[in-house]
Amino acid sequence: MTKRRFAALGAALLMSALSVTGCKKDGGSSDNDSSEKKSAVMNYDDRIAEAYKDVEDIESGPELSVSRTSAPAGGVAEVTISVDNADEMWNMCGLHIEYPEELKCQLNGSAEAHMTKYMAGDACDGFLTSSMEWFGDMPEDLAGQGKSMVFFAAVSSGNPGVSGDIVTFYLDVPEDAEPGTVYPIDFYYYNTDQFTNIKGDKEMEKYAFTHWKGGSVTVE
Repeated sequence: MTKRRFAALGAALLMSALSVTGCKKDGGSSDNDSSEKKSAVMNYDDRIAEAYKDVEDIESGPELSVSRTSAPAGGVAEVTISVDNADEMWNMCGLHIEYPEELKCQLNGSAEAHMTKYMAGDACDGFLTSSMEWFGDMPEDLAGQGKSMVFFAAVSSGNPGVSGDIVTFYLDVPEDAEPGTVYPIDFYYYNTDQFTNIKGDKEMEKYAFTHWKGGSVTVE
């Protein structure tokens, strides 16, 4: 794969996410619009079941997880997304992570750009990566729940992705947070999300999305 093609893949993955991250379409509704709205109201477990209903189940595959970490009030929580059982199995991911809006994801640059501060891990060493916070209206099944969200994308040629840490985000904990408070951090499935390989293995992706495990930030 040429460097130009490699870069184009990364840009395409990120733009796919941007097209549904805080953007609205103008104009009248259509049958397709109504179908999309109905799908958006479904919770993400139901959307996963619908998206992969014709995909065969496999006995083992990549296991995505969010770290369980702690930080003091007014401090910074380092939240890491990891994968196990994935050595040289994957080359692309696009993942949404949701967390309580009391936590503020640190940004890289201006607030208007919405790009988040992050550190890519060894599991995607050499990948093209990018991350941004969700902006605009939240998905309907999360609306009114006091949630924020961040998106991370990574892409490479071949299948160089291995087990280990994929990415770490930095979340500011409120200064008035009570010790012992637990903030849940979890994956959120959106229809553009991916965790796949150069063959576009849907069985592997289905396993990853139906076996992921959330984490938390506990106030010290």
